[in-house]
Amino acid sequence: MESKLCRKCGIVKPLSEFPIWKEGVYSSPCRKCRNELKNARRRYIWGYKSYQESPDCPLYLGVYIAERILSHVFEHVKRMPLENPGYDFVCSRGYKIDVKSSTRSTRYPNTWTFHINKNTTADYFLCIAFDNRADLNPEHMWLIPGNIINDRSAVRISDGALAEWEAYHLAEKLDEVKLCCNTLKGMP
Repeated sequence: MESKLCRKCGIVKPLSEFPIWKEGVYSSPCRKCRNELKNARRRYIWGYKSYQESPDCPLYLGVYIAERILSHVFEHVKRMPLENPGYDFVCSRGYKIDVKSSTRSTRYPNTWTFHINKNTTADYFLCIAFDNRADLNPEHMWLIPGNIINDRSAVRISDGALAEWEAYHLAEKLDEVKLCCNTLKGMP
């Protein structure tokens, strides 16, 4: 038996999608449905909101907004599962792309900080710079090769250093990103 029916979603899935309970017995529901049930229960009991519902959550800007931008604005990219280590998308050429986002720092108002965490898995980093979290206005976007920044914990780009990153700037895509952000602002 190499597949199993999930009790929750009713889809037959490979055994790798089910957690093992004990002694080789596979649990049902599948991992995805199990996580959804666990998160729903947590939100109900503790009043937690998911990152999609909470713009204050760090994942909101990086996962919910920036990754949606990449999948809407760029063609021929395949989105990886949320738990995928090291990168968020694969393009049609097979390059691994990690999406990073930042708002202007409150400590350094003319600076964006992108947390790279010495990620050597990604081939490219798509860095999207927003003015602030509430208005969701993208100001800059860069596609930076991994070998340029993957040895760093973080990359700080200030208004004064924009020329240094000009070779990686995606100015031609910025209007599409702004349009996508305006659409996302109206979504629940």
